[in-house]
This record gives sequence, structure tokens and C-alpha cells, in this order.
Amino acid sequence: GVRRAVVQPLLPRLVPRGCGVSTRSTIGVANSDGTIRGIYCHFDGYPESVGRILIGHYTDPEKVAALMNLGDISSLGEEIGTKHDFGKRPDGECNAYGRDRGEENVESRVFDGRDHFAAEGTSYHYLFCNDGQWLVFARHSDGPKEWEPVADVIARREAERAAAEVQS
Repeated sequence: GVRRAVVQPLLPRLVPRGCGVSTRSTIGVANSDGTIRGIYCHFDGYPESVGRILIGHYTDPEKVAALMNLGDISSLGEEIGTKHDFGKRPDGECNAYGRDRGEENVESRVFDGRDHFAAEGTSYHYLFCNDGQWLVFARHSDGPKEWEPVADVIARREAERAAAEVQS
């Protein structure tokens, strides 16, 4: 089932004490009624990783829906994949808290809109829009403070890095 989201970070439940810092993100899909169905992703949430995987491998609405059906994930793969040992993720597959580790209450949630979705305590927020485009917003990091196309953000950040390398 789908849970109705409450504005409270998921982090205390998912990050045990003493764990290293991860770049956490939320991944969602815009619904026709203005709500957003979303999941939590624990690792590699920056645009050059999760963002690049989303724009390269999650362009089919059915595959995006399958990702939402998977629920909260530890890491995003190019493919949804199949059930596996959580500690032995096959290359290129998602690692899911419910499917692969047997956790409960990790289903996707429904948010009341972009502001509610972006209020989650993660670094990056990704949104699959009705036009098939992925957008990203970063309230708590050095990313975009407005919703922008993921491909544009990646290109800008790569150009900035290249310019910085030339200057150094």
C-alpha cells in the first residue's frame, strides 16, 4: 500500500548511530492530482550519480512506477533487479529495504505537492514529471535551489569543475 507522508525526516529510522555520512535523496513521480508519490534513497544522491541513473535508465513511466512500488532503497541501480541478499547487491540492481532486507513500513509515500516532498530531510529531491523529464531540487546542499532539469544541472556542474581545473 501507499502511505500518506508526514513531514518528518525519515533519517532517524533509516540511519543507525555510528554509520558514515551518505548523500541521501528522495525520488518521486508527479501525479495528475498534484500529489507526488515518492521513496527514499540512502546512497549517492547527488546529480552525477542518482540523477544520471534516473535520466539514463528511468525514462519509461512503467519503470518509474516499478521503482515507486519497490519502496525505500539503499541504492539505485540501472535496473530494478530481483530479490537478493541485501549485503550482496548484484551490479546494476537496486538494493531495496523491503524486498532485499525484509524491512516493513518502507513503502512509497504520497506527498501533498512539491513543497511537502522537498521538505524531507535529504540532500536532493528528484521528480519525474508528466512530460517525462526528471527535475532536481536541493534544499540542503550545494545543488539547485529551484526545480531544474537534471541534465542541465549535471552539465553545469561538470562545466564548473572543468573551469576550476583549468584555473588551478
